[in-house]
Amino acid sequence: MGITLEHDEARSLIRLEGAIDIASTTDLKRLLLKVLEPGHEVRVCFARITSLDATVIELLWTAQRAARCSDVPFVLAGQVPARVAAALADTGQDRPPDWTLQSLLPSLHPENAPGESAHGAA
Repeated sequence: MGITLEHDEARSLIRLEGAIDIASTTDLKRLLLKVLEPGHEVRVCFARITSLDATVIELLWTAQRAARCSDVPFVLAGQVPARVAAALADTGQDRPPDWTLQSLLPSLHPENAPGESAHGAA
């Protein structure tokens, strides 16, 4: 559980898994800073989260704005689990501005490419 990174020349996929909360923000911020580069697509996959903290939402909003300023495609990928979507809706955060939810590309599924642990990423 936690945060993993799959990275190649064209895109980076950051997978969030389990409870993503304030304790996760340091690792997530480090990975986002590593992959936010012009011409390099960034995808953040929500498919395996069980809960999402407001601090993480704010960090992702900030990353999305920084990506837009740098012409970096920034996409939230996968389906947000129903329980997490309901919790976001209860707080009024179910549709953050300018976020695009998409299905993952088949080449980025976990069985096709091993992820790099956020704790092991440099």
